[in-house]
Amino acid sequence: MKKIIRFMLLGWVLALVSCATPGFDRAWKQSLSAGAPAAGEVTGAWTGEWTSAANGHTGKLRCLVERKDADTLSFRYWATWAGWMKASFRVEGGLQPRPDGSYRVEGSKKMFPWGTYSHEGVISPDHLKAGFRSARSNLGTFEMHRPSTGANPSE
Repeated sequence: MKKIIRFMLLGWVLALVSCATPGFDRAWKQSLSAGAPAAGEVTGAWTGEWTSAANGHTGKLRCLVERKDADTLSFRYWATWAGWMKASFRVEGGLQPRPDGSYRVEGSKKMFPWGTYSHEGVISPDHLKAGFRSARSNLGTFEMHRPSTGANPSE
């Protein structure tokens, strides 16, 4: 009986997260059509991939970065996994300037049913590299760059 309930819950969660991406897709297209961000700015669209060190899984990753205030960024992620599943979620985190013009970033968010997800890394105007960890023992890295001009919105 517990397996049936877990399977039903998983199905409900997957259905819910699969519906979560249309808003991200609209915002992504708007960001791409707005053109390149100002020189030295880290906000805007990013694209790349994530890799789990725990199990070797990988997936596409897109992100919209917005500045909340002088010390906080909002990272709105869109990720794929298992070749067909996708979800969108938002993480807010602090940013600290570094001498080379990049920023140290970190943030975390409670994500049912996976526990707390956190990331920590470095973002510069054209490169974002970070490590991630979840409370459920998944950890890995992601690396992102600016999408090319005229990028396909579904990439």
